[in-house]
Amino acid sequence: MDTMHLAEKVHMRIGGGGDKPTSLSHALLELEEKNNLLREERRRRNQVEEALLLSESRFESSFESAAHGMALVSLEGRFMRVNPSLCNLLGYSNEELVNMDFKSLTYPEDLPMDQAYVRQVLGGALPYYRMEKRYIHKQGHVIWGLLCASMVKDRDQNPLYFISQIQDITLRKYDEANLFEELSLFYDLPFIGMSITAAQTKQWLVFNNHLCQMLGYSREEMVHFTWSDLTHPDDLPENLAHYNRMLRGETQGFMLDKRYIRKDGEILHTLVNVQALKNNHGQVERLISIILDITERKKAEEMLRKAKEQAEMATMAKSEFLSVMSHEIRTPMNVVLGMCSMLQETELSKEQRHYADMMQKSGKNLLHLINDILDYSRMEAGRFTLLEQPYHPRTLLDETVMILQTMAKEKRLRLTAMVDPSIPAEMMLGDDHRLNQVLVNLITNAIKFTHHGHIQVGVTRQGTELLYSVTDTGIGILPENLEAIFHRFVQVTSTGSHRKNGSGLGLTISRKLVELMGGKLWVESRKGEGSTFMFTIPIRYATAPTRTEEAAQRGCTPRRVLLVDNSVESQIQVEAYLKRTIHTFTTVFNSKEAIATMGKEGFDLLLINIHPPLEAYTVIQHIRQWEKEVGLPPMQMILMNGISHPHILGFQEWLTNYRIMHKPFTKTKLLQLMEVMSKKVAGKL
Repeated sequence: MDTMHLAEKVHMRIGGGGDKPTSLSHALLELEEKNNLLREERRRRNQVEEALLLSESRFESSFESAAHGMALVSLEGRFMRVNPSLCNLLGYSNEELVNMDFKSLTYPEDLPMDQAYVRQVLGGALPYYRMEKRYIHKQGHVIWGLLCASMVKDRDQNPLYFISQIQDITLRKYDEANLFEELSLFYDLPFIGMSITAAQTKQWLVFNNHLCQMLGYSREEMVHFTWSDLTHPDDLPENLAHYNRMLRGETQGFMLDKRYIRKDGEILHTLVNVQALKNNHGQVERLISIILDITERKKAEEMLRKAKEQAEMATMAKSEFLSVMSHEIRTPMNVVLGMCSMLQETELSKEQRHYADMMQKSGKNLLHLINDILDYSRMEAGRFTLLEQPYHPRTLLDETVMILQTMAKEKRLRLTAMVDPSIPAEMMLGDDHRLNQVLVNLITNAIKFTHHGHIQVGVTRQGTELLYSVTDTGIGILPENLEAIFHRFVQVTSTGSHRKNGSGLGLTISRKLVELMGGKLWVESRKGEGSTFMFTIPIRYATAPTRTEEAAQRGCTPRRVLLVDNSVESQIQVEAYLKRTIHTFTTVFNSKEAIATMGKEGFDLLLINIHPPLEAYTVIQHIRQWEKEVGLPPMQMILMNGISHPHILGFQEWLTNYRIMHKPFTKTKLLQLMEVMSKKVAGKL
């Protein structure tokens, strides 16, 4: 009779069949619940015991039949249990081994590292450890084993014993020894470190003495480190990335610059070449490394870098100095030339006109030399900037040739221009001033070295480029000098002798200008037959003015000019140019005076010539801000060439509705630009 039936009988007898249960029936029901819990607990325990027995059976089977040696080792190092494979590996019986400890079987040189790992596992620093070590066989010879040891703990995480697996790697170590013997010739090379490391553990396995010397550690100390332990932390991520790709079989090896940290804390710069050694299964097991000390090379590179920086700073300082000095020289020189030009317009005697002509010619030569030196200095410092503005190749070529006709006629030479019909009718985008500079340099050289015959200047289209050419019937150039003439300060003739005139920078600057524009400049020549200088410029289209706009540009409109110039000499020059013209002008020295004057009088053109450049842009900024505050549109401006274009960076917000007038400029050029701007709103260049 079960507990439930017994409870019902007791209830009927004592309760007389009433509905209210007695305390005894409650007790019997509670007893039934406890019995059910006990039965469930017994069932669970049986399942656990069965699983444990199954696990023990499987462990027993795996332990006894494992191909590798296995052992349970006490915390004191004694063998508690060993399998047959370990007995066969070491030559001892089961009864002999369980009465021994691992220390007595470990090769003396490997024991310190093994014990160090044991202490780290016991202390909780490592969950397990893995190492290659040597055992002493019962017959006395050495056995190499790959040991992997982990700790077994109880439920309270208290250490119970170690379980160790030992794989026989004696044959592999002999193969490595043979490899090392084959490499021994290289291992003895001075200044080269070599090593073999374990692919998985990264431990140094074999290494030469020079590697120890490079890193500052003894051989005994080296075996306690992995290569990653001694790698500079900043270089480790890249090193590990190469290492992992090689382990995955993506590469056979790699080479990289990396730094090690020596024992004394110094940084060792090295060039490392690593190659993978694979087993029969194609898995990477070993890494062979060749390590070259490049610390001195790195120091030399650092010295060169610093020297280069110092040289660049010196070049920039020189460029700044030349920029300032050129302005200081060009401004009064431009005034001299301007006054000389004005003087030539007056009535002069024949002797006086001769002196004025000589002064004008010498001044222009000096200005040309100053400009060449300044351009080359800026190019050398990497601070040369080209402008972008619309121009037409036909107009550029015709105007350049027309200006130089007088020079050609003085030598009775015929100078012609030929524009190919393939030249597009659209406006091009580029720095026409610098293009003109290149053409003038090539044409004047042709005139200088042509004594009879003609000079032809042409432009044609070649695909996406314009091809300019300057052909003469001059003395020609020797083949060995065709490239040398483009070197700085080199001046040679067809005979190889040095020229006396010029700075020797013209062709150097011209080639650099063309290269900055995206083209190339070269020469073809034969001695006594003449030369042809050619250069290409990429075609870049700009929006062309409409026919209505072109028609509107004809004629001349009076301008109300405000000249802002902090140079008295320059003021005199510009005022002299504007006198006896239809234009009116007022001169001030700075932005404060300019704003005050603009508030009283009406102007439609600003001429700004302020030095140094930073002060010039400050003046422009003040004027533009004032215009914005009073609600006026930006007035047209002409900026003199004394304002250095690279300094525009940072002030572009204020540079609107302007054009640049390059120095030296003539009265005609200034009036022509003013006339063009009177009919056209100049966009930002």
